[in-house]
Parts: sequence; C-alpha cells; structure tokens
Amino acid sequence: MTNIELIQTTTHLSQPTTQELKQLNQKLKPHLQQYDESKGAISFIYSEWLKTASKEAKTYVQPFLDELGISKGYISKLRTVNAFRELHSTEPDTFFKWFDSHGTFKQYQLAKANFNDVVVLWSIGEQVSQKTLDDLKNKVHPLGKKLDTKKHTKADPSMDELLIMVKLQLVEGRSNEPSPLELRLRELIFHEIRLREEKKESLKRQQEKRSYVGI
Repeated sequence: MTNIELIQTTTHLSQPTTQELKQLNQKLKPHLQQYDESKGAISFIYSEWLKTASKEAKTYVQPFLDELGISKGYISKLRTVNAFRELHSTEPDTFFKWFDSHGTFKQYQLAKANFNDVVVLWSIGEQVSQKTLDDLKNKVHPLGKKLDTKKHTKADPSMDELLIMVKLQLVEGRSNEPSPLELRLRELIFHEIRLREEKKESLKRQQEKRSYVGI
C-alpha cells in the first residue's frame, strides 16, 4: 500500500519553523498513512465500478466522492500508476516496495518519467524529492536522444580530462539531493550494464537453442 507524502520542508525555512513542521509530521504520520491506504482502496473500487455504472448512477455518486477528495483527476492518476505497475510487473519486489513508499502523486510522476531514470532513483534507495521529479520532467536530453554533433567540434578530451571535468561538476552541484548530472551519469551507467546483461542473456539463449537442435 502507498504512504501519503507528509509536509516537505526546505532549507528556506527557519530552524524553529522546520522543527514545528517535523513535530506536526510525527503526529499526522500514522493517520495520513491510514487515510491514503483507504483512499487508494476506495478509488480502485470506484474506478472498477465506473466501467459498468449507468450515467445516472455516476452523476448521483460524484458529490459523495468529491467530499472524500477523490476527483476525476485523482482517478486518472491512479489508473496511470496501475498501468505502470502492470507494465513493469516483472521488476523485483524491492523495486515496488521503494515505489510504494511514495504518495500517489509522486508515484504518478515516477510513472510518467523515463523508466531508466526511475530505476536509477531506486538504486539510490531514498525517497524522491519533488525537486528531483521536477528536474526529471524538464530533462533536455532524455536517454537515447542524440546530441547535435555540429555543436561539439572541439577535439575529444582524454579520459582523464573527462573524469576531472565530471568530478568538478559533481563537486559544484553537491547537495542533499542527487544533482541532475549525477542522475544522468547513474542513468547512463545503468543503461550500459543493462544492455550488456541483455546481450549475455541473448547469447545464452542462442547457445541453448543450438545445443537443443544439435548444432
């Protein structure tokens, strides 16, 4: 089941205010978790009921759902999340345990993001902040999109020079949250690992097939 997101604090708040919000979070946490679980269950039942309900029944029940905070937009987001679950149902349980640790709205944003980005965030193992999700949404160069080589006419730097430049950029962008560059690097590395593993699996299947037919 999902855990609803609590009040998020930022570095712009004063220390006393941050402490006040943390205390409120602690008091709200068990109740908000129960609320989100119940809201998710009610929304799922309602979404399934809508498939066969008459127009009159839908119109009559809508005010009741509105009072519960279950809008058409919320139902739509929930469907997107459920579709994401079905599409990636072969992922390990640890992935969905991490995914479920986020509230419905963040789950929706993760479901809309590039899946390689999502896996990178999962590998970090922490809950994703709204800032990180916004950065993913506004990415300029998604994985697989080729850069314009005409804009990169400078002679290729050596590997050591590249590593030094990357390290400097990582140091400059260092904070409590992974920087866009760090996420991008993790994404590219994971993508290469995944391609290599897929190639190994393909070769293994070919060998097994040849062995089976006696080639």
